[in-house]
Amino acid sequence: MPTPKILSIGTSALFHDPEVRRQLSLLGDRDFRWFACTDADEALEHFFLSEPIQLLLVDESVSGLTDLLAEVKRDEVFEFLPVILMMDGNHADRRKAYFPLGVEHFMDPACAPDEMVRACLVALRYKLQLDTVMERLRVVTEENITRAIQLDILQKFLPQTVWDSSRSLAQEQDFEIPEIEAELAIVFADIQSFTSRAELLAPSAVIRMLNTVFPVATRSVYSHGGDIDKFIGDAFVAVFPAVAPALAAALQIQSELAVLVPEDGSPALRLRIGIHYGRVVRGSVGGDSRWDHTLIGDVVNTTQRLESNAPAGGVMVSRTALQATGRILAPALRFETYTLKGKGTKLEAAVLFPGDSAFA
Repeated sequence: MPTPKILSIGTSALFHDPEVRRQLSLLGDRDFRWFACTDADEALEHFFLSEPIQLLLVDESVSGLTDLLAEVKRDEVFEFLPVILMMDGNHADRRKAYFPLGVEHFMDPACAPDEMVRACLVALRYKLQLDTVMERLRVVTEENITRAIQLDILQKFLPQTVWDSSRSLAQEQDFEIPEIEAELAIVFADIQSFTSRAELLAPSAVIRMLNTVFPVATRSVYSHGGDIDKFIGDAFVAVFPAVAPALAAALQIQSELAVLVPEDGSPALRLRIGIHYGRVVRGSVGGDSRWDHTLIGDVVNTTQRLESNAPAGGVMVSRTALQATGRILAPALRFETYTLKGKGTKLEAAVLFPGDSAFA
C-alpha cells in the first residue's frame, strides 16, 4: 500500500491545524504525508509527482477552483480521488454545482477538528481500499492478457479438434480428454526427395523450405473442413469426417504446389499423398507431465503405406475410401492391387492427379 498523501489547498485554519494532523496520525492505521498549499498554482506541481494523492482538501474560496477540479477529474489517474470541499453553510444549490466536478464530501470550515479528522479517515479508508482493489484488478487483467496471448500461441500448435474439445471440457471443469472412436478419412503426405535436398541446406533454409509447402496444405485442409493432426518432419497427417472433402483438399494441394516456384529457384517441391478411410481412435498418450492427443489405428498406418507408394504430385486413394462416399465411381478410374510394406493383406487403390475425377 502506498503512503497516503493528503493535499490541501486554501487558507482554512483546519488545513494548518497541527491538532488535526496529530489526531489523524493517532487514529489512522498507517502513516501519511500532508502537503498544505495556499493556492492552486502552488498545488499544481503535486499532481505531477510520482507519489500518489489519496485525498484532496479544498477551500471554496480558492481562486480558479472550478477549473482546477475540472482539469484534475479529467485525468483518469485522479478520477476516483476523494475531494473534501470546505464550504460556508449548507447551500444545496451550490453543492449541486460541484457534484459534476467529482466533489462528494462537504464540510463547514467552522467544524471541530475531530470532525475533520473523522471525515478524512473515512475518505482515506475507502480510497485506499479502492486502490487495493484496482491494483488487484490490474494484476489480474495483465495476467489474463498474458494468458490469452499464451493460449493464442498454443492454439496454433494444437489440432483444432483438440482445441475445441479442451474448451468444452474446461467449461465442465473436466481435466481429461476422453477417447473418441469414429470413422474418419486420413490423409498422409510427405515431400518427395526431402532428405537429399535438406542435407545440402542449412537448418534455417530447411525450415523455410517446409514453410513454402505447409501453408498451402494447411489452407486447403481447413478450407475443406479438415484438421491437421500433426506435422512430422517433412510430412503431415490430416483428418476429415468424410472422404470426398479429403480427396478434394489433396488434389487442390497438388494443383497449387505444381505451380509454386521456390524463392531460391530450386525445382518445385512435390508431395506424395495417400488417403484411406476407416475406424480410428483419437486418444491421449504420454505421461503425467506431457501428453499428446493423437490418432491410433490400422487405418493411420495403412494411409502412410499408401503415401509411400504414391507418385510425386499424385494422390493414392484406397478403393475402401472411395466406396465409403456412396457415389458412383468414374468409369476411367483404374485400380491396382498393392502389397503394402508390413501389411499381411493386399489393398486396391487408384492414383489421381489434379484435374482427374474419381466420380461419375
